[in-house]
Parts: sequence; structure tokens; C-alpha cells
Amino acid sequence: ERDLIRNSGLLKLLIPSEYGGLDGDWRDVFEVVRIFARVDSSLAHVFGYHFINLATPHLCGSDAQKEHFYRETAKRNLFWGNAFNPVDIKLVATKTDIGYVLNGVKTFCSGSVDSDVLLVSATVEDRDEPLLAVIPSNRIGIDIKEDWNNMGQRQTDSGTIVFEQVEVLAAEVLERGFHASEF
Repeated sequence: ERDLIRNSGLLKLLIPSEYGGLDGDWRDVFEVVRIFARVDSSLAHVFGYHFINLATPHLCGSDAQKEHFYRETAKRNLFWGNAFNPVDIKLVATKTDIGYVLNGVKTFCSGSVDSDVLLVSATVEDRDEPLLAVIPSNRIGIDIKEDWNNMGQRQTDSGTIVFEQVEVLAAEVLERGFHASEF
């Protein structure tokens, strides 16, 4: 089903045409989510999360990052998953010379199985706000568990991801960061 969504071109629905997208708006996204939900609520869930994840660089990244992720998603038809669950703080980012290294676990990672990129949040020592980053789902050290209890939402794949020495490059860190006071 996800490949059918990929092949439909709908993953770039919200991306502005100047970046290769379909120039839709949130009403368009919500309409498609409602149509999917009539048939399969879990696919509607994953599709909706794709756009929430994709919008995060727009909200929390630099203009260059927003453009980069929009263009790459439109060009390569990327499906976004997440390891973002803000109440799960067991994933830790440690500063390195090239960016950060992630170690730990994230739970309720919707759409992570079969995703191309992951929106990730992690705690950082001596920082009040989490680190936000966008990284390839197949990066070395990422182990996406298929441990989601499928009752009712069989394809949201909202299970666990284990991160072991996963490198995050400085360019992958959303530059503006996340500040709760902005929302």
C-alpha cells in the first residue's frame, strides 16, 4: 500500500511547486487523509505523519534546510517516518566534531518501517530543548524493530527504534531548533 502511495505522487502534495511539489495546502492533505481513512485508518495515519514530519524542517530548520528537504522529497519521492516521540527521552545525542552521535531507544515511531528518512528528537546534556535532526532511515546503527502491536492500526508501524552509535551530521540538525515557547 505504501508503494502505491509513493507511486501516486501524493508524498509531494504539500511541497511548493518551486521545489518540485504539487503546491497543495493542508486542506488538500486532510482531504486525502480522510479518503484513506475510509479504507484503512493506519495508512491515513502514516500519510498524515509523513506531512507533519516533512513540515518540521519548514518550522524548525533554516531556509536552506527547508528548501533542501522539500527538493529531495519531491525529487526522490521520500516517505518520512519518525523517531520523534517527545515524551520518550531515552535517546541521547552526544556532541562530536562532525555533529552528534545518537544512542538509545525511541518508542511510538510512526511510519518508521519502510521510511526513507526519519525525523528524530533526542535529549542533549545541558540543554533544555531536544536536538531535532533528519537522517536517512537506513543509516548504520539504526535498528527499526517491527514490534508494533498491530491491534487496530496494523500498518502505522509505530514501534521501537534502537540507535547505536548513529552519526548525525551538523547539516542534518535542524538549525533553528525547537523551542516550546514558539508553539
